[in-house]
Amino acid sequence: MKIIGLNHFQLDSRDVERTRAFYEALGGKVIRVMEREDGWKGYHVQLVENCVIEIQPPRLLEGGGGFDGWDHVALQVDNCEEACAVVEAAGGIIEKRPSGNMLGERPIINAVTFGLDGEKIEMVQML
Repeated sequence: MKIIGLNHFQLDSRDVERTRAFYEALGGKVIRVMEREDGWKGYHVQLVENCVIEIQPPRLLEGGGGFDGWDHVALQVDNCEEACAVVEAAGGIIEKRPSGNMLGERPIINAVTFGLDGEKIEMVQML
């Protein structure tokens, strides 16, 4: 078996429409709308090729926020400062401002941000 890329990750959201709009503001595009009985609605939002977020209402009413075993997702970006500005403008929070770091032997700039449902999103700019 060989892993060839990221297919999608699921994010439970207490406000699916607001979360969809947040990821669209970051440059994502809705590629699938999922609808079920009783008004249930979810979305597949493609951020980049082979990177899709599946946003849906929590399975358990008291749940939400994408905390069930996921710590964060790391997105490679071309400009970490700009990515953080977009996150803040769309209503997200910056936990760690862009700064120099190493990814193995490779120098990077990275930042840690949070989306609207408390999901951790690391931004990585390769140098």
